[in-house]
Amino acid sequence: MKLDHDHFRAMGWLGPVELLSKSETRIISDCLLERQRNPATRPGKELAMVDRVIFDLAVDVRIRSFLAPLIGDSLFIWGAMAVGRAPGESHPWHTDIETADSLGNAITIWIALENVSSQSSLNFISGSHLIGKSLQQVASEHSLPREARTAEASLELAKTLSPSCSLSQLDVSDGEALIFDGRIWHGSLNSRPAGTRRALVLQYATPRFRIRVPDWSQLDWPFKFVPSPKSSVVMVAGKNSGGLNRVVPPPPERPEASRALRSLAEPIPHPLPRSTTTGWRPSPFYRGSTPVLRHLSCHASILEPGCSPHPPHNHLDEEILVILEGEADIVIADSEDDSRPRVEQMRPGDMVYYPSYQFHTIRCSGEAPVTYFMYRWNAPVRPNDEVLGLTICRGLKTRALETSKQFDTSLVLEGRTGLLDLLHVHLSEAKPSGGYAEHQDQHDVALLLFEGTVKTLGREVTAPAVVLYPAMSPHGLSGAGETAARYLVVEFHGAHSSPPSLLESLPWRKRLIVDDLKARVRWRLKWLRSRIRLYEKHR
Repeated sequence: MKLDHDHFRAMGWLGPVELLSKSETRIISDCLLERQRNPATRPGKELAMVDRVIFDLAVDVRIRSFLAPLIGDSLFIWGAMAVGRAPGESHPWHTDIETADSLGNAITIWIALENVSSQSSLNFISGSHLIGKSLQQVASEHSLPREARTAEASLELAKTLSPSCSLSQLDVSDGEALIFDGRIWHGSLNSRPAGTRRALVLQYATPRFRIRVPDWSQLDWPFKFVPSPKSSVVMVAGKNSGGLNRVVPPPPERPEASRALRSLAEPIPHPLPRSTTTGWRPSPFYRGSTPVLRHLSCHASILEPGCSPHPPHNHLDEEILVILEGEADIVIADSEDDSRPRVEQMRPGDMVYYPSYQFHTIRCSGEAPVTYFMYRWNAPVRPNDEVLGLTICRGLKTRALETSKQFDTSLVLEGRTGLLDLLHVHLSEAKPSGGYAEHQDQHDVALLLFEGTVKTLGREVTAPAVVLYPAMSPHGLSGAGETAARYLVVEFHGAHSSPPSLLESLPWRKRLIVDDLKARVRWRLKWLRSRIRLYEKHR
């Protein structure tokens, strides 16, 4: 959508604009719901400072393309929070306290996530950003209490100061966004018969605007602010000129102390260790980052009869689970307290793909332990619309391949996901001397060897075994035993990111010390340059 800057300057808002794909909308909504379920992870308005998913969205080029023409190329994000309104619940009309005294250098983006329509959208008093007073101040001057600030009452107040003001009631759908001036009068009412309306609020300003922290015990005029500390902000683009706000680093791109994975080919110990006390014993093989994935791990686990590793849970990470030995039930739920979840029986060679935030667990349903293998990965959320849902693939160990070929493959699963441009899974069978020559791929490749022996990376490994080729790693493979080798191949396609720096690999407290030292050095160099200029001027 082409932005109408004249409309924004006159009315104080723009939209709705298309922003998020269906998959992005669902994942971000689920991400916020996960935080809501865990009170310890609710950071107020500082979501962009602590959650990488929200930060990635806040600095996305699609959003920056909206902001730059309106407030310039240097800006920071200071507020990010989830907002929800149950049916019949309103958000009294107001002006955001932090930006009520801005001068057109603070902008908010309101992103519709769930159950948003003309019946529940945010609404504005168009032109109210030019009045020069917050709605709270004008309401106080007219003795209008907070609970009485309806759309009609707010419009009547605005017209006493600016007759050209009008009420704008907008029809917004999930995935769309509204962009508005930080001074505008706005409010909402969820008049839908059912469904909590959910949205994400992202608040930006230029470095020349000081964000003050309100005293939230005083929501009406006159506003009160706490004297310290300074508000925390994260730079989105440009430089932090002025030093009016406290700039903090963005949330880490990868888990702390994440290491870059290298190519490997390792046998899986057999038998794997068991635990009769907890009923579940995982055996990890590798974990770290790759050129495509912020985090990749794999493990094999033994689950005792009647046991489950955890209740149904969900998470951002996507997963692939493969049954190696025994029988199990996978439990697929709609929520953590779903009383009637879907249950699927799994046998050796069966595989399931779990998308982001799918509630799931596994339990051993047989009389003997079950052994299963799992890949788990994390990457930036991708702007894909049609993505893979939960998928079960059966009989990988017994699937027929072309017996006359020295090397053959059979597609198992392929499609875009919420975190990948493409997830591709296939079976391969390499007879003695069959295989492929050394080459490099733009994507990460992970192998699970079911049967036989292969030669790769200068060594021979016999099933069961794991093999990993991070993107751009030279690799080749050939069958090396007397019988054919059969293995599962998982390809992770996505945008490449830079490898973790030395600073990123440090614990966060040490990173803060290093960041502080770097800031001190920059300040000292700036001081020295000023002294040199002064000396040259008077020489």
